[in-house]
Amino acid sequence: MCEPKGISKSEEKKAYILQQAYELFVEKGFYAVTMSDIVERCEISRGGLYRYYTSTEQLFRELIRRGGEADQADFGVKMEQGVPFADILEGFLEMQHDELKQIGSSLTQAAYEFFLAHREAEDRKLLRDRHGDAGQLLSGLIRYGIERGEVAAIAEKQAAAAAEHLLVCLEGLRILALAADLDEHFFKTQLEFAAYALTGGTQP
Repeated sequence: MCEPKGISKSEEKKAYILQQAYELFVEKGFYAVTMSDIVERCEISRGGLYRYYTSTEQLFRELIRRGGEADQADFGVKMEQGVPFADILEGFLEMQHDELKQIGSSLTQAAYEFFLAHREAEDRKLLRDRHGDAGQLLSGLIRYGIERGEVAAIAEKQAAAAAEHLLVCLEGLRILALAADLDEHFFKTQLEFAAYALTGGTQP
């Protein structure tokens, strides 16, 4: 894969380390991953790793932050391009469906492990900020749909509440996906209902 122009060698190395750490956290969860695991996976020296990251906690926080930035960039580009609200919503819900179907191959379990164990002010703020950013992202999308006349069931002043409701629904589905043996149809039905609620009964 070609690296984008303008990225320094240092940023390339950090991105590589983060990708390897991501894969390890997905495979093992948060608790089971050590800095030694990351050194081995990256095939670099311990000093080479510690030059950029000094703990698994620091690595995980960076992964959470970057994941949120990527989501915002994707939504922003599509809205700037004038992509229909229904198409953006459908793509977003398809990604959620894929994550739920393959919950064991996502960062979800590691994220729960991390945030349930780390209750320091820094991590509480990170979680609040991540939730707040997701809420703003979805409420912005809903307002975009209202402006385009594609969302008739929700008034603009209700956009934030509707976004929050969708976030709570998705969080509950993730917990169920981790804890219960539910089939793909269950998750698809719940996500379709969420879409109907947003679009006033029109399938996206």
